[in-house]
Amino acid sequence: MFIMIIVLYSTSIFFWSNKPSLTISDIISNVALINNLVGIKSIDAVNWTLAIEIKLYLLYTTFRSIIIKNASPFILGFGLCSICFSYLVSANENHSAITAFISDVIFINYINIGLCFYLAYSNIKGTTETIFLGVFSMASFIVLHHMIYSPPLHKLISFNYTYAIILFFIAYINLDHFKDIKIISYLAKISFPFYALHSVIGYITLRILEKEGVRYSSSLVITFLVIIILSHFINKIIDSRFTKKIARKI
Repeated sequence: MFIMIIVLYSTSIFFWSNKPSLTISDIISNVALINNLVGIKSIDAVNWTLAIEIKLYLLYTTFRSIIIKNASPFILGFGLCSICFSYLVSANENHSAITAFISDVIFINYINIGLCFYLAYSNIKGTTETIFLGVFSMASFIVLHHMIYSPPLHKLISFNYTYAIILFFIAYINLDHFKDIKIISYLAKISFPFYALHSVIGYITLRILEKEGVRYSSSLVITFLVIIILSHFINKIIDSRFTKKIARKI
């Protein structure tokens, strides 16, 4: 996030001669990943998903042993409670902060499908049970989206997130095969920083190249390579001994 803010400010001031209309509150809330809960818009189109993931990681880390031992009631209970809570809140018009919280809850149901894959991969649960839990989590996710968001988004959300799970499932059942393909293994390692950086930095790079007269197809290739290189170095920093030592102390 700090990298994106620096790039955003520097390009806006020096390239477009226009200072971004960001306040200290905007920056702090986005860096802290709580902007949606305090009613502040995301600086990019990616930050909100990272905020949800951080909440999920904290939840899983804090209650890991309990969640793993009681995975089935946890997933089923979380989905049902999410639907009931969303139904009660939907009758109230003044609930912007609560709606933001529900948005997080909706996607935690979706990410719980990843927990199902982990349960199957670790042989903690049988195939039939994990498939049922995964389908239930996906159904809860779609139902919640229909309850909270406007109709034009329903088909789009259902399609996009369903084919994402199908692609992940194909990768999962061919895991050993993909591990032998070095380029895919490498892209998997840098996928998280790539995802975090591609929105703002990718868009800015693309706009600058187009403004300088570079063809759109060439701009896409150059932008892709720029994000790959940045993601590579960020991944190296995250995997460094110094960073891991700090993480252990925390």
